[in-house]
Amino acid sequence: MLLHDIQSGLNIKSNESPEEYEDQILESIVYQRASSFCGREQVLAGLKSHFSSFSTGDNINGYFLTGFSGCGKTSIFCKLYEDLKAADEHIILAHAAGQTTASCDPEMMLKRWNAQLRRALGISDQSSKEGKEEFNNLIIKAFHKGLKPIVLIDSYDSFDWGNYRSRSEDALRNLSFIPKYIPFICTTLPGYADQVISSNSSYRSIELEKFTKEEATQLIHKTLSQSLKELPDNVLEVILSKKTPEGEFAYTSPLWLRIAISILDELGNKDFVEINREAISRDDMKISSYIQKLADGFNPTPHGIFSQYLELSCSYFNKRIVQDAMLGAVISSSGISSYEIAKLCDNEWDELEFESFAHWARPFFVQNQITGRWNLNHDILKRVLSESEESTISQIREKYISILKENLNSSDTCNELLCQIINHKDVNTLMEVNEKLSDVFRCPVNTAVYRLCGNMITRKAVEDFIGILAREYSENADLMYLAYCMAEDCSPKSGTTEECLRLYKVLLANLPEEYSYSSDRSKFETLIDIYSAFADRAEYINAYEEWNRIMDEFLVIYNRNKELDKSLFKTFFIVEKIARILTSWAGIYELLKWQMPEKTHRDLAEKSTVQLVWIINELAWLNSLYKINDNIIDYLKPADNFYTAEQLERIAAAMRGIYPSFEISTEKPKSDYTTDWSFLDEYEQRKKEEKRLFEAKLNSKDSKESAKRLEEYINENIKNRSDDNLDEYVKLYMRHAELLISEGNKDLGLESMRICAGFVVNHAMHFQEMYDKEHRNDIITNNINSRMLSPVVEIVNWFAKNGEVDLAVRTMENLWHKGLVKFAFTPSGDGARKVMTMLINVYRNLGKMQRAEDFMEGCYEFFFLNPMPPEDVHINPANDAQLYCNLILANGQTQKCQEIVDRINDWPNFRYYDGELFGDYVAVRCFEDDWSIVAKIGTHKDSYKWGYADEDGNEVIAPTFDEATYFSDDRAMVGMGNPDKTTHYAVYGMKYGYIDRSGAVVIPIEYEYASAFYNGEALVCKAGEFYYIDINGNKTRKYNPLNL
Repeated sequence: MLLHDIQSGLNIKSNESPEEYEDQILESIVYQRASSFCGREQVLAGLKSHFSSFSTGDNINGYFLTGFSGCGKTSIFCKLYEDLKAADEHIILAHAAGQTTASCDPEMMLKRWNAQLRRALGISDQSSKEGKEEFNNLIIKAFHKGLKPIVLIDSYDSFDWGNYRSRSEDALRNLSFIPKYIPFICTTLPGYADQVISSNSSYRSIELEKFTKEEATQLIHKTLSQSLKELPDNVLEVILSKKTPEGEFAYTSPLWLRIAISILDELGNKDFVEINREAISRDDMKISSYIQKLADGFNPTPHGIFSQYLELSCSYFNKRIVQDAMLGAVISSSGISSYEIAKLCDNEWDELEFESFAHWARPFFVQNQITGRWNLNHDILKRVLSESEESTISQIREKYISILKENLNSSDTCNELLCQIINHKDVNTLMEVNEKLSDVFRCPVNTAVYRLCGNMITRKAVEDFIGILAREYSENADLMYLAYCMAEDCSPKSGTTEECLRLYKVLLANLPEEYSYSSDRSKFETLIDIYSAFADRAEYINAYEEWNRIMDEFLVIYNRNKELDKSLFKTFFIVEKIARILTSWAGIYELLKWQMPEKTHRDLAEKSTVQLVWIINELAWLNSLYKINDNIIDYLKPADNFYTAEQLERIAAAMRGIYPSFEISTEKPKSDYTTDWSFLDEYEQRKKEEKRLFEAKLNSKDSKESAKRLEEYINENIKNRSDDNLDEYVKLYMRHAELLISEGNKDLGLESMRICAGFVVNHAMHFQEMYDKEHRNDIITNNINSRMLSPVVEIVNWFAKNGEVDLAVRTMENLWHKGLVKFAFTPSGDGARKVMTMLINVYRNLGKMQRAEDFMEGCYEFFFLNPMPPEDVHINPANDAQLYCNLILANGQTQKCQEIVDRINDWPNFRYYDGELFGDYVAVRCFEDDWSIVAKIGTHKDSYKWGYADEDGNEVIAPTFDEATYFSDDRAMVGMGNPDKTTHYAVYGMKYGYIDRSGAVVIPIEYEYASAFYNGEALVCKAGEFYYIDINGNKTRKYNPLNL
């Protein structure tokens, strides 16, 4: 099954990005609508003229085409797009909002357009810039290259503005991100864009006139002529004379007209039974008479005539098939498949009957040519069906969900099921399928909801779901944790304060009051987590007043629980979490002063002093229960340019309750309420002078001497990670090499860059170790810092741009080889993945598929044997298999792919998660069906010692190791020698070995890296050499797939 999934992942549907999928949906819609376009010739000509005659000096660059629902705006958009595309004079940036859930997100529109512009400009790499900024850069390039970009937007009213709802000046909402030298046309319902149009002098509105009698007649004749039919004059007159209750002619709505024509175009068997009952001798007269009676009965509104259309459909075809197909399309989030419709219909399913119905309903019930799923193509039609009896809709929805549950092998089905669960608050189904969904998604359900939020699930649906979890399932710890994670993941990080904090508020507002005061340690800890995340989000968006309100709520709960049950606080984790939330809040008034007039600063400082003293006193009490990390308390250091000397002394006196000898070491500031920023200017001047001196020291006649100057200069100037300007220095060095090349010294220039590349690679891989003396307070982990790769990428790109592809490849290979230990410890980290992806892409672009495969095989060993992955995930190499298998399949090696799949299927399905604390343990890592790893505080307050406990909680191996992981082949990797006294994993300087289940060290603790055992072998590294060992520590074979 896994092989099938991986192989199917090679087809376009699985490999395409969400943007590419939306592109295809747009093309499909254009094909359907444009092919039946009729009338509106004058409107269409005017819109084309706007693009063809537009010049950069024009005062008007944007027209909004407004009209009521069903008047044909989308058809005009599609026909305009088709004609402009056929003319091939412009690059057309088009977007149809509302056709899919994802298309309603304005950010998706930007992503699609940016991808389209990159393709047109031949730019392969996506920019790291924010969407609007990247669009601005790309559109300028496209314009100056003569690509003539133009913009088409359909259904502005369908956008879900979410974060932009209260920002009238937002560049996305008012479309001002589109430069004035780029013409655009946007369709919308009346009233939705009035404020946007009135606020911009370069926008105008065009009201789409109603369908005329001539256009209606033309549409009728064109549609019927395609099936070689003609409408009798008397029937035509009936249709054209129909009026709505408001007195408008019904034909002014193209949607109404198309439904009417569709009914008359194909009569069913029952119609002919009625025709034969006509008391008229001539058959043609019988038909004409019947059609006239049928037309006489047409409801004059789109809503009403579609209801009649449904009744007719049920009389012509099996009612169950019609009802289940149409309602299934409304219920589903992305359309319903033929298979799902068949399952809904049970024994009444008839494939020929369904095909006949689908043919009859084809103008409105359409099949997506990409996904094969059926849907309705107009919102009015969906609204009519949504008004069906609630009991009927509920029955079909329940059955639809049961069908989805039977087929949870594909991510598409799981996405649809999750949408149904969230949109309809089906908590019971979630509890039933939660684990299976996590397996298929390869991530927790809350992460899957985050991915779908804004695409297939609305934030309002997430809000309602969180509310019901908190209100009705607060006793279920797993569901409460899910609600917390959903609020954390799905809350936007930009927008109005209300939008960014809404989900947290909903979660807390719906919790029963007794939840907060239950004397249940687990509930209390969850509550602390929620308030901590809530406060962090308020701080992130600079909502300081809201932050204060949140903390006021939290302190009520904190103080009340302190009165009720002090034993709640007697755990290390609760003490640490409360300490973090309080110390974070301690600096709020120092932040608030930047939003307040200077005359209020004195009062703010006094409020801050009172608050800070109270917090310190609370921390002193918490510290008496469990020793708080010094780094947390360090956050309490007050800003000496905010407080008076008397206030600082009050704060210092409180701090002595924690540290008796505490003193605030500072001179009195020049002013109690002003800040001197001159030191920033001095810093900038100093950096500029340093760069000038550096450039002066570069010697174009001696590349080795120049490289030495670079190394010396960087060693002198890089003191810590935040002061690292290596990117700028490398760019200076590149300019130096280009100067050498321009002087005819290409070999000298390349030699300089080779030496520079070697130094920069060393710096990226060993930054923390190289500057260890400057970082004694930092945690130095065996991890590849993604940010430190930037200068290496600059050099690789420089080599490639100058035609030195081999040097570019060797630089990347050198980077990978030097960082092998770091890569092995954290193969899923951002930095490691960046290196891996870059090298694979380089090999593939050079046609070196076998080398790419060999390289990926070596990388995959690290994924497969990862000794300690991130918490709460399956330790399963299937999570990272697809790229590897895609490479193999691309080389035509299906059998090898099958071997990988067999190996994956044979892999023990360990699961690691944080367990409940018991005894005097401060941390518990649980593995399914095996011993847990347990920790006690080590010899240093910031370190753990790890051991093992069996399934009954009995200690079987005493906590004596600095690091430990799970047993495989009755061996467990353990580590010793943690130099930084931290609880972090994979710390630089550790040594690793293996113990057996008695706790005895059976393979010496002497390796820089050690993997888990699998089939009697483990991968280790000693003195920089990687090789495999058996369970007795004997070397079995080498590891180095690229022979670097």
